[in-house]
Amino acid sequence: MGCSPSLFLMEDSTSRHGSSPDPLRGTGPTSNPSPDTTPSAPPDGSPAPSTDAYGDIRYRGLIAWSNRLEREWPFLTQQLASAPERSVVDLGCGPGEHVARFAYEGWRALGIDRSPAQIEDARTHHPTIAFEVGPMEELANLTDARFGAALCLGNALPSLDDAQMDQLLAALSNGLLPGGVFLVQWIDYAPILAGTKRALPVAVRPGTDGSEIVFIRVYAPDPDPRFVHFLPTTLELPADGETSLQLKSGHRIRHRGWTADEMTSRLRAHGFVSVDQYGGLDGAPHEPGRSQDVVLVAKKA
Repeated sequence: MGCSPSLFLMEDSTSRHGSSPDPLRGTGPTSNPSPDTTPSAPPDGSPAPSTDAYGDIRYRGLIAWSNRLEREWPFLTQQLASAPERSVVDLGCGPGEHVARFAYEGWRALGIDRSPAQIEDARTHHPTIAFEVGPMEELANLTDARFGAALCLGNALPSLDDAQMDQLLAALSNGLLPGGVFLVQWIDYAPILAGTKRALPVAVRPGTDGSEIVFIRVYAPDPDPRFVHFLPTTLELPADGETSLQLKSGHRIRHRGWTADEMTSRLRAHGFVSVDQYGGLDGAPHEPGRSQDVVLVAKKA
């Protein structure tokens, strides 16, 4: 979900943002996981756990997609109206709902996500739309096409470290047409890096057979003050009225806490001539440390 996904916010706890997630989609699938997300083979010789850090996070069920898209669509279409052509690549696309919406609106659209499970889900639900498996920073190796616009929604961006970020922006500089638009959204990490914010709102969604899915997102400090550890955990509340919460999945993922000013400087260094900052996909102004999200809209020369 990018990212995948999300930010990872549910429809009823939105800031935006999936984002994704919606910090749901965001904190999401997109790039190479840090070393602590790659499990080693068990000593008993049984198969190693999957290295797809987002493979067991079911963003399709964790996000109220129709409500989210309707909420975000006015801002997205307004900002992408100046794109030199109606073509878009979604970086960290998760289950592909944004890609699908653009495709159904007549755009040439491609979704990219590092998670094979997210892309499999996207292809299953949208078999006529193009998706590719791979890290977003390897965009140049995943497609030869050029686009009028690029998206990175939810909280996929912080999965990239400094070198990967420069690799991605160099690829976008070449992969976007002149005048192309790059719209990116992620959580404002200022209070998280400062230690004053340790968790995102708990998300609760319907499960199967009357159960409920509980999604918890906690942050822990890292020795490097530019980074934090993101711990997305999925629990199930059975419908029997007696059983306690059951652990379904849990991960520990290292995130780079990019600031709006850091990203603005990097974008300009890679040939983007204008960068506008917002505090969410509703177009509100960005207030550092107070806005839930950072949204940048950058235009290529």
